[in-house]
Amino acid sequence: MSRPSALWPFLTTYALLYGAFGMQSPFVPTLLRERGLQAQDIGLVLAAAMVVRVLAGPVVAHAADRLRRHTLILCGCALFAALASISYLLTHSLAGLLCIALLHAAMLGPIAPISDALAATAAQASRFGTGRRFDYGWLRAAGSASFALGALVSGWRAGAAGLPAAMWTSGALLVMGSAVALSLPNPPLTRSPTTKPRATMLRDGVLLLRLPVYRRMLVAAALLEGSHALHDSFSVIRWRSAGIDFFTVSALWSESVFAEVVVSC
Repeated sequence: MSRPSALWPFLTTYALLYGAFGMQSPFVPTLLRERGLQAQDIGLVLAAAMVVRVLAGPVVAHAADRLRRHTLILCGCALFAALASISYLLTHSLAGLLCIALLHAAMLGPIAPISDALAATAAQASRFGTGRRFDYGWLRAAGSASFALGALVSGWRAGAAGLPAAMWTSGALLVMGSAVALSLPNPPLTRSPTTKPRATMLRDGVLLLRLPVYRRMLVAAALLEGSHALHDSFSVIRWRSAGIDFFTVSALWSESVFAEVVVSC
């Protein structure tokens, strides 16, 4: 008896989760502004959230590997991210919004690495199974398209009913994505490596830092990503202050996402 392909559950999960990301990503800074935060407070909240997101991603993904509960942890992260998305609407204080942003970042950070690990493993396994074969790139492309579409829909929703409506819709997509994630296959159990991966990674990192060209690449990447963060944090606020409506803002954002996909391909 042939096993069903994992393609459609993965496509559905990526479409829901990345659609939710697209609905909230352009407008979270603007929402913070509507909640009463000043520019320096918005920068503080977003910077602290990014630090937490960078740390939470590998830590939670490592826990998923150790516990062998990838789909359950992915489901939990999506559910708590949905809760945090809605919680942005419950307070106007800097302390409250900062706490919510940190929870939001801690739950969003592991979603991409865990889902990507599951998808890459399933795509590799599909080459040897009896179900339909698929490539990991198909899923990432579906996620990018859903992100851009989510940004467009969020602009339409925000223009019709305000930013809270877009956040509620994003939260609903995260909840649906968490439910579908439970149907994804966990990666097969593998033997523990005989070497010490942490010592090896530390040694390799030190060797890389000794290379001048690698250090220059780090500086260049930091400058590029820093400018990207500055744009993403305050571009929508600037566009809105110039009188541009929500749907046009979301169209501009979606255009930039499609441009990134085309260039990267």
